[in-house]
Amino acid sequence: MPDDPENAAAQTEQLDTPASVAAPAPAVASTAKRQIFENLTHELNDEDVTSRAAVKLIINRMITAETDRDYFKQFERLYCAAHEKAAVLAEKLRVNKMVEVQFGAGLALAGAAAGFVPVLWDKDHMLPGIICIAYAVVQLVTSVLVRIFGTRQ
Repeated sequence: MPDDPENAAAQTEQLDTPASVAAPAPAVASTAKRQIFENLTHELNDEDVTSRAAVKLIINRMITAETDRDYFKQFERLYCAAHEKAAVLAEKLRVNKMVEVQFGAGLALAGAAAGFVPVLWDKDHMLPGIICIAYAVVQLVTSVLVRIFGTRQ
């Protein structure tokens, strides 16, 4: 009966004590076994804890949580290993800009020196042409060596 004073007092006591609080629903549906009870929380009182069935359910949930934790621990280790491997590979792929600039400039200077050889080459004075060819070869070899040994880490 809604007008009964004893019933009204019991209802106000139930409203004063938070029996269950609903959490906000997740954006994506969970794949849990009991999706309907997923967002419910319940504060246990002394009467609930003394119930053998409630204690068995709590222990069962704790065992399930431990099993799940142990199962997901292996994925944590695998993730860390994959993350470390990805970081190493990303570092290997990273380009050393200084080596690239030095290599490009060295090839450009070697090409310019080699292109300038016909201007300096003369029947009477072959020494400037020979020096220019030697400079182009040395510059080319040096640039290639910088590229080979400069990228190793």
